[in-house]
Amino acid sequence: MKRSVALSFLLLIIVSVGFSQQPQWRWTSRDTSKEFYKKSQSARTFAYTDTGFSVIGRWAWGPCRAVEVVNNYALVGQGSVYQVIDISTPANPVVVYDTTLDDWVTDIKLKDSLLFILFNRSLMICRASSLFPLVEIGRVWPGAGFYVDMAISDSLVFLLADFAGVLAINISDPAHPYFSRQYGLVDEFTSSIASKGNYVYYGPLGPGLPLFILEYLPDSAFRENRLYIGGNALSTYISDTLLFVGNTFGKLLIYSITDPWTPRFIDSINLGTPVWRITGKGNNVYCSTEDSGMVVLNIGGSLHPIVVANSRQGFPFGYIYGSPQKLVHSDSLLVLSSYPGLALYSIQQSDSIDQRSLFPTGGEPNDIVFKGNIGVAACGPAGLWSVDFSDPRHPRAIANLSTNLAYAAHIALTGNIVAYLAGGMLGFANINDTGAISFLSSFSVGGVSIAAQDSLVFVGAIGSIVTYDVADPSHPRLLSTWVTGAASGIDVQGSYLYVGDTRDNAFKILDVSDPSSPREIDSLPIFTFAVLGQDSFAYLATDTGLAIVNVSNPYSSFVVGSTKTSGGRSRVRLAKAGHYIYMVYDACYVVDVTDLSHPTEVATLFPYSGPEGIAARADTVYVVNPYDGVWIVKNNLVTSVHDNPFSRPTAYALFPNYPNPFNAETQIEYEIPRNEYLSIKVYDVFGREVTILVNGGQQAGHYRTQWNAVGFASGVYFCQLKTRNYTVTRKMLLIR
Repeated sequence: MKRSVALSFLLLIIVSVGFSQQPQWRWTSRDTSKEFYKKSQSARTFAYTDTGFSVIGRWAWGPCRAVEVVNNYALVGQGSVYQVIDISTPANPVVVYDTTLDDWVTDIKLKDSLLFILFNRSLMICRASSLFPLVEIGRVWPGAGFYVDMAISDSLVFLLADFAGVLAINISDPAHPYFSRQYGLVDEFTSSIASKGNYVYYGPLGPGLPLFILEYLPDSAFRENRLYIGGNALSTYISDTLLFVGNTFGKLLIYSITDPWTPRFIDSINLGTPVWRITGKGNNVYCSTEDSGMVVLNIGGSLHPIVVANSRQGFPFGYIYGSPQKLVHSDSLLVLSSYPGLALYSIQQSDSIDQRSLFPTGGEPNDIVFKGNIGVAACGPAGLWSVDFSDPRHPRAIANLSTNLAYAAHIALTGNIVAYLAGGMLGFANINDTGAISFLSSFSVGGVSIAAQDSLVFVGAIGSIVTYDVADPSHPRLLSTWVTGAASGIDVQGSYLYVGDTRDNAFKILDVSDPSSPREIDSLPIFTFAVLGQDSFAYLATDTGLAIVNVSNPYSSFVVGSTKTSGGRSRVRLAKAGHYIYMVYDACYVVDVTDLSHPTEVATLFPYSGPEGIAARADTVYVVNPYDGVWIVKNNLVTSVHDNPFSRPTAYALFPNYPNPFNAETQIEYEIPRNEYLSIKVYDVFGREVTILVNGGQQAGHYRTQWNAVGFASGVYFCQLKTRNYTVTRKMLLIR
């Protein structure tokens, strides 16, 4: 997402406006993660605080931050998923491999025989001879900052880290990489890095900050020089002895770095819009820009840049919600990664560029609804995704809809009609029983909440609630506009609409039996972020916790119980299954409402991860996070569940331990498809057996065991499941 020197001004606008049509806090490409990092870097794990809950699966697709091209393959990092995509037919890219890794993938680079995968907290080194499956040979956790980019030079990898500046990692022995030096914090946010030999060109973000030139000195700290370029250095690229720098004011500048410590200005060209990523091939330089699409410049022999072509389209999905992350090329293709997906451009002709396809990735999941076992997720800049959750351990993406979507953040379902709010638009789509999604219509309307029932769709906005008849969803018909303060949360049950109005500090009930003329019939003075109606009760997310209102007589509602819940909130979403209410804001809070007069908070799930959406069915909870996709959690406290999410295993599996990294204790789950004699053992980094968790015969099924590592030193350990004909090993990180 957009990051510029105008950041503080934009934030001021957000604060002054209050509720807006789009997510209020999404202005930088990693805002959410930055906030959580500030809270606690070491605490950013997806741990839960109650053993009554366990993670059983995950749809981990998320923002596409990383890409590298090898022959006819694009290596992609989206969310925590590593994908290999066959791009030999650019108009029809095909995923040939994907796997969920431990953390967010932020950069991928290939150098010689090594493949480098950068996560937000670690660097993994693999053998380049095996693009899939990955063969890891070394990893390092430098322990400072949030890693967003890297540059590789000789035996060094320079990591660009928000909150930490630049870190030098020595990879002279790839199996044992280690942290060497750090150039400390200049500004919290960073944008660009390039290196040549021991020299690093580093662009932080912040008012008046220059391009920093760093020289790595093995026996001491970095030494520093500064180059003022008339704005922040959003992008840097090195080709031989030339340094290309794109700045916030739309200039591409060229410097000679024959003397790398003192770049010599050669020429510049004004592209009129911020230059976010740069790469080059021969005499051509390719720039992804904010408003002008992809621009092709030729520097020829004179080194004076001339624009020779630009893409007909601007950046896919609009710029604000999909800023370019990485830009690479093959012989014939230019590949650009962004939060919405992977854009492929043909560069076979040196004086032209054509977009060949856009392969959608996970975007930023914000909300989810269900049609049977098919979930429809609102995924920010990537639009809508339908996902098959029939096997909760292995969710499968089905279809994507991105037409006419800016930032899909709120969603409702009625029959086969999906209604969604996306970037100031209200849209409608059809979803069939196989999960295929087709666009129906959309039009401009401001909204912060949405509810649907039968042929009616209600949109809550600042100042009003608007009702539409969608009997013909290709041509929705406006029925009414009811004036209110700020309808931050709404839900519809039968002939009544429940409204949480944060501007009027009230919970309101509307009679919508005549949807062309809604009328308020009751109101309680309760500050309400979100509301969920079920049976004869309305569950309200308030500014302090949960309130339960009896609405059996909607003309005379009353509070039957309330409780305070943990954490701070600015907006909330709710789900209910059985006797449990699930509230998401800065975490997922679980409230037992068995006794309606005395609801009790019983667990906190995913602290510091900032979930945005929630759905619940029977004993299974779906927690939606913009950066981590959809976590599928089993509520083991539910004692009478008819829908068993587990089926008989069909293959051997050792799942990632949880949490990981962990302190003292971690959960280990595994499956065996037949009666089997097996062992599960833990080894240290030297291959020494340190403990035996399981050793004996077991029947086919799904199992969980624990490792209590009290007394063991911090570090990397390996958990190995072994049977007569099958062996699998997973890495675990113990942190004290």
